[in-house]
Amino acid sequence: MANQRIDDLTAGTPPYPGATLLEISQLVSGTPTTFRAQLSDLLASGLFINPFIVNWDSNTPVVAGTSVVMQSCPWPNLTITSLAASCAGGSFTAEFEIGSTPITGLSAVSVTSTATTTNATAANTMTSGGGPLKLIISNVSGTPTTACLQLNLSVTA
Repeated sequence: MANQRIDDLTAGTPPYPGATLLEISQLVSGTPTTFRAQLSDLLASGLFINPFIVNWDSNTPVVAGTSVVMQSCPWPNLTITSLAASCAGGSFTAEFEIGSTPITGLSAVSVTSTATTTNATAANTMTSGGGPLKLIISNVSGTPTTACLQLNLSVTA
């Protein structure tokens, strides 16, 4: 398994005002690679349904391994409702866990060039300070790139 490092960086311009931009770096076979994750802001109402996105660009292949994508839940109540996913040039399996518990429905999602949406049906909630939320990549076939994993969330204050 590759050595991995996750940094919360402020470099770069978020895609819209108020967005939080996380940049996650990996050391793969001695070569640093990067993918970005976008976490949307809470709306003024205190309730939002918005995605958390992990993606790889066309120059960054997806590799097997485990990454913490959220160390601890910053909101009182977070529900992961579904995962929309696709990639190019290969395939892989994505699994999301909260702590060490797989999210039911998102424990073995096949990611291919066909965009799919898979519902999370149980073990998909976090409360303030809960976590971590982990992404486990396995069964990499070919050289998947341009991958997008979009976790759809519902957050309440």
